[in-house]
Amino acid sequence: MISPQDQSLIEAWSRRFSEPVTITFFDVKTPPSDPIGGFASALTAFLPQVKVKTDRASDQPLPGIAVGANLLFHLVPEGAKLPPFLDALGQLSHPSAVDNDAISERLAALEIPARLRVFIAPQCPHCPHTVRALVPLARRSEQVHVRVIDAELFSDLAAAAAVRSVPTTILDGDYRWTGLPPLAEMLTLAQDRDPVSLGPQSLRDMIETGKAPQLARMMADRRQVFPAIADVLTHPRWSVRLGAMVVFEYLAEGA
Repeated sequence: MISPQDQSLIEAWSRRFSEPVTITFFDVKTPPSDPIGGFASALTAFLPQVKVKTDRASDQPLPGIAVGANLLFHLVPEGAKLPPFLDALGQLSHPSAVDNDAISERLAALEIPARLRVFIAPQCPHCPHTVRALVPLARRSEQVHVRVIDAELFSDLAAAAAVRSVPTTILDGDYRWTGLPPLAEMLTLAQDRDPVSLGPQSLRDMIETGKAPQLARMMADRRQVFPAIADVLTHPRWSVRLGAMVVFEYLAEGA
């Protein structure tokens, strides 16, 4: 499952990071769940400090490996895709510093979730650099959610997103960059978006990270119930619906 070259990279990484870490494999029981899950299982033979939790009950739309709460790899981490994945593993216990003051300030100022999808391809020489640039943002801010998607493995999704070259980074479907995105500009756009236009997943992210009061306050300030909250209120999961109802409790109390 894991090539000798990849084994060498994994063993080198293991010598630098010995702290135990846990990753989650989302098994949605549809292709290509098997190769992604197979890699996750095989990884533990070379990295005993990495524990894999399998989640078969999630409403994740795609199979993938979660590294932390807001970084998800929809791919088989092999070849050129392996080093950025290992970097992400290492940053679970040793987050990289963000040495750009403008980027640090924008990360600290983010009040609403920034959902980034990064489409890559195995043969792309620039894709690993883009992934490596975005991973520290997710590690440094719970508001930044990054999904790294293999555009060849999920070609239908790439086509639906009109991805014609890689790497392509998409912010909430509204903004996109080909190549390495200008991080400070991207974060400024993320912060300056009108929250009225946020989608249901972004609202759900806020609710599930304890920001229901903040979401209610944003609605009150704009004297408008955000349209996407209706989808959260009618979500199949009771816990998600309950979170949306909590938002309305705060809204009723404050406005």
